[in-house]
Amino acid sequence: MTNSPTLSPGRHLRVLALVLTVMLAGLLQHSPAAEASPLEAESSTVESYVWPPDPAFLTLGAATTAPIPVSGEMRLNFTVARPATRLSIVMVDPSQATEIYLYWSMPAGGEPRTSGSVVRTVNEKDAAGKYTLRQAAVDFADGSNTTIKPRKYGGDKSATEDFPKAAFEVINPAVRLQQNVNLAPAFVEGVPETEIWARANLGQWQGSVSHADYQWMRDGVDHYRTTYDYDFSSFDVGSLISFRAVVYAPGYLPTGIVSKAVGPIIQPRRPKVLGEGAVGSILRTDFSLAEVPVPSGANPVVKYRWVGPPYAERPGGATYRPTPQDQAHNYPDHFVAAEVTVSSGWDTLRLVTSEWKENIKDSHWSSGFDGDGTTDVLARDRSGILTMYPTSTQGGWQAPRVIGQGWSGMTSIIKTGDLDRDGKNDVVARDAAGRLLLYPGDGQGGWLQQRQIGTGWSVFNTIFASTSTTIGGGHSGIYGRDANGTLWHFASYSGGGLTYGGNPVGTGWNMFNTVFPAGDFNGDGVEDLMGRTPAGLLYSYRLDGTKIDQRQVIGVGWEVMARIGAAGDFNADGHQDVYGIDYSGRMHMYYGNGLGGWKGSTVVGWGWGGFTAVF
Repeated sequence: MTNSPTLSPGRHLRVLALVLTVMLAGLLQHSPAAEASPLEAESSTVESYVWPPDPAFLTLGAATTAPIPVSGEMRLNFTVARPATRLSIVMVDPSQATEIYLYWSMPAGGEPRTSGSVVRTVNEKDAAGKYTLRQAAVDFADGSNTTIKPRKYGGDKSATEDFPKAAFEVINPAVRLQQNVNLAPAFVEGVPETEIWARANLGQWQGSVSHADYQWMRDGVDHYRTTYDYDFSSFDVGSLISFRAVVYAPGYLPTGIVSKAVGPIIQPRRPKVLGEGAVGSILRTDFSLAEVPVPSGANPVVKYRWVGPPYAERPGGATYRPTPQDQAHNYPDHFVAAEVTVSSGWDTLRLVTSEWKENIKDSHWSSGFDGDGTTDVLARDRSGILTMYPTSTQGGWQAPRVIGQGWSGMTSIIKTGDLDRDGKNDVVARDAAGRLLLYPGDGQGGWLQQRQIGTGWSVFNTIFASTSTTIGGGHSGIYGRDANGTLWHFASYSGGGLTYGGNPVGTGWNMFNTVFPAGDFNGDGVEDLMGRTPAGLLYSYRLDGTKIDQRQVIGVGWEVMARIGAAGDFNADGHQDVYGIDYSGRMHMYYGNGLGGWKGSTVVGWGWGGFTAVF
């Protein structure tokens, strides 16, 4: 008996696993499900072809480098990466403006090919010179197709070559192209100002120009821009801008030209945005068409486009009324600006963006009580009747109307702007007991339910409201001056309530017999505070929340007025104005110039001496 080696159980399992693996592989190899059908194989081939193709997927080369005479053959040999059924070649003659075509197609009943030739016979009309490739299009047998171009004509640098061998030299003494003749010089078309899109005008040529290559220059140095248009920017200010071009026309050789320079480029004045920077106020610019050089015979049209974060266009024309979306507590970068465009036909004569109006506040008292954005003057007579005197968007008075009765018991009445932050302007009054009462406006010259917002206000001999650009994101607050001349500030919170206690913000204010807020009188975007001394000196201060500075005298002789106060923008020029009522009852309007000074005054009413409060 022969002794055989004994297999351990572990070795039995390993051998069995190996046998099963071999059998399974054999079954899969011969399984019908594992065999790809011809359709699936073709589909797999198509899907494997992706753009951009390999640069070597198409090669082209002239059959000869020798010059070709008339009746000779232009022959291009080609190879493609996969079987093809059609090849279309577009070449250009020496003008680079006239195209010629070469084709190859799979013969009927033939087979797709990966190589071959395209042929064209030179005729007597073909110009002498070099013919180069513009485009090649391939139809593949699998149904896909692609087009490829040299880089000069927009080809992909990563996917194409310039095909230097796909070129012919033709001999034809009868047709020799000449340089095109420039009949009128090239020039830069466009006003030499920043923000204007200029165009390269090629002038007039003997041969009809089909296209051109452009190179812009700043002070004679090449610029990166190589299109037919150019955007004058702040980098161009003080520079001369020109261009050079190569023009192409059928029947002519490519011809170069250099334009006359335009400039120096200027940056026009940026218009200012006028008006109180507050929700609901009317903003306008100080743009003037007189600043724009308008060509003779032109009919200029001025258009306004208001913009701001999130950089969306706002509705409006020459004027705009800010909304809560323009405020600081909605966007970290907050401003409103106007883009002003002056055009005549297709020509833009000026495109300029105004300065920004920043720090948009809650609705300001100067935007009026009836919701139309214009200032209103409120007055109480001796019988306690409260009358509103509205103004118009063109300036001046509209018909007055009674808006309340029973106000004779109030020791002080003031306009506060939007104190309760509901988007509508309000009024605050103090009664004889020292209670402070909020009378919310309904935005149409009427009232909502009044409520008490404070007590103990009889300690103040003057109260007024102002809107800060830094305290609480542009909200209104109340100020009070006590008998010692200390000025206190009480910030507001949503709903119209006031902070408890207040903060002292200044002393020595008992030198004035009248103190009132004047809006943004000097145009710096911050509220101004005015005070009149018994001697008639009128002082102006910059008031921003708890900060008061920039004191200056802006007028003398104001002691002749029995009452003075802020009027808002009475004449609708975008600047804050001040009224004065003399002892005969005439109301004088003193017009601000937006810079902290004056530009004249007029008498705008009589009979104002009978009122016990004007605000």
